[in-house]
Amino acid sequence: MTHRITTGLAALALVSPLALAPGLAAAEPEALGAHEVTVWEPGFVPAGGLLASTTVYLPADLAIDGPPAPVVLVLHGAARTGAYMATLATTLASRGVIAVVPTLPCTPAVCLHEVNALQVADVLAWAVAQGDEAESPLYGRVDSERRAVIGHSWGGLAVLLAASHDATLRSTVLLDPNDDLGAPARVAAAGIGVPTAVVRASRFGACNAYWLPDTFGQFTGPKLEVVVEGAGHCDAESPTDPLCAVGCGPGTAETTPVFRRYAVAFTLCALGQDAEMAPYVGGAALTADEAAMTLSGVRHEGLDTLPCRVAPPPPPPPEPDAGVVPVPDAGGEPPPPAPDARLPAADKGVLATADARAPAGDADASAAPDDDAAVMPFADMGPVGPGADAAGSGSDRAKTTGDSACSALPGRPVSGGALLALTLGLFGGLRRRRR
Repeated sequence: MTHRITTGLAALALVSPLALAPGLAAAEPEALGAHEVTVWEPGFVPAGGLLASTTVYLPADLAIDGPPAPVVLVLHGAARTGAYMATLATTLASRGVIAVVPTLPCTPAVCLHEVNALQVADVLAWAVAQGDEAESPLYGRVDSERRAVIGHSWGGLAVLLAASHDATLRSTVLLDPNDDLGAPARVAAAGIGVPTAVVRASRFGACNAYWLPDTFGQFTGPKLEVVVEGAGHCDAESPTDPLCAVGCGPGTAETTPVFRRYAVAFTLCALGQDAEMAPYVGGAALTADEAAMTLSGVRHEGLDTLPCRVAPPPPPPPEPDAGVVPVPDAGGEPPPPAPDARLPAADKGVLATADARAPAGDADASAAPDDDAAVMPFADMGPVGPGADAAGSGSDRAKTTGDSACSALPGRPVSGGALLALTLGLFGGLRRRRR
């Protein structure tokens, strides 16, 4: 098995002139996205009992430690190869998708549609398994839960049949599909709940004549159908060649971006890869294309359930500021009161302050400052006014002060020296006021 990897703009130049055209970084789905594209040529991969030549297009900046990318298999039509789907694959990869493009055996003379469907499943399984291969460019980069398929002509029939066997696919897009004798597409469509888009050409020819318009009504999941006005069968390819138009009927190259627009928009919408695709999937952009007669025959059901159409959940409430103390509920316990800064430390006691201001043994009461009474820490002493009963008032105040001093220090004994200092201080204060 041979491997070849081309990166950056060189890869884009190899696969399509569209990649180097100026002004294509717009929001339209058919334009290139923000990612440069790497092209990996793994060679031949096992597919339904044979080896299928396969090319992989992936975002060049897809990191192992970043979010994994969805996988989309893109399949060509009868008597064609994967090279004719290169522009579509490049566009998908530039928008963050791993696009896997095999070449499967199918000719107008012999095309085994169910075998091709099994080969589609095998190539998808191979791509997912590459996410676990340490030597693979896809190692650690594959989102196995998000897989989709796109097919053109009888390639559209093959991916439709693959979807009928695999309900876990997120999306199926059929580009001007063709059914076959016995209408296998119409029969299988009744069991397909996978979101499905059908993008048809308005011009009929030998290569799309078997498709039955009522097939759309058989799909049971979200679905969209549009008809590209003025398009021929080969306009879904890019690049293409004159041989296709000779066999399948003429069209116009101006319609080719419209096929790509709705293939990319529907696929990315269903994969949840890009919310900006919503206007093209049952929204204003689809309506505008219909009004401009770019499209006709627009039909759709259930598109509002697709990821790009579902409103995102509201953002979570902001985290509370770490510096703000939350207010307790009405039924909660109130916070404990702050300690009174006016009270002295418990291990020193109120009377220790009095001892410092009036040392024991100082018999000269006149040596104490005039505001000694004011600094005594007993709120219940009360003022001493002129004309008050000196004997009664003094004894009452002395008793009250003593009670307060004891109550200020519950359970603690009062020393004799401290009591003497208290008595001297009270006595001196009374003498000065009597004068």
